[in-house]
Amino acid sequence: MPVLDLQISDTNDDGWTHTTDLHRLDDDMRVGTFFLDPVGPDYKHDIVVRFLNVTLPQGAKIDQAHLTFTAWATNDETIITAVIYGYDYDNAAAPTSKFQVLNNDLTTASTAWSNMNPWTQDVEYDSNDISAIIQEIVDRPGWASGNALGFRMRSVPGNGGYWSYKTREAWDYSGSPSKAAKLHIEWTQGAVGQGLNPGMANLLLGV
Repeated sequence: MPVLDLQISDTNDDGWTHTTDLHRLDDDMRVGTFFLDPVGPDYKHDIVVRFLNVTLPQGAKIDQAHLTFTAWATNDETIITAVIYGYDYDNAAAPTSKFQVLNNDLTTASTAWSNMNPWTQDVEYDSNDISAIIQEIVDRPGWASGNALGFRMRSVPGNGGYWSYKTREAWDYSGSPSKAAKLHIEWTQGAVGQGLNPGMANLLLGV
């Protein structure tokens, strides 16, 4: 079974959102919620990552996949939950602003990273399986081997008290290239004609 392992390779390809900004040079990325007061606004932090040169053929069968993050700090707050989506594009663009991160089209498929336990600094943590997300993208007619895959990890709101902080913090590329987020994919070749437009499929099949 072919395996593809990728890692963030540029400061422009990861970041996190906070209030009105997209942060990309903070050493770390954060997902979770931050409460200013018991009845005040719930500030949600989302992580965005983009992986380049994803050498999966169009229509490949994705058997297993996950993201890996390395903890930037020890986060021993309450167990949290996040939801991972893919960016529903043939070739994901680098994140440039919070507006773009929050308004890009998302895949129908998603993965809940439920009951995320406390993190310990410099330990790696694998997400739950995201194969359905990647499958949806590589099944797009316009997907081509070598394109980029983008993912958004969205925080799930929860209840907090004054100045409560419920987050997980991971290294970004600017803080440590060797500890930046990783993507692991196990895949097999799809059936002949899978995911192709009818004309191309018929040509390959000799119809």
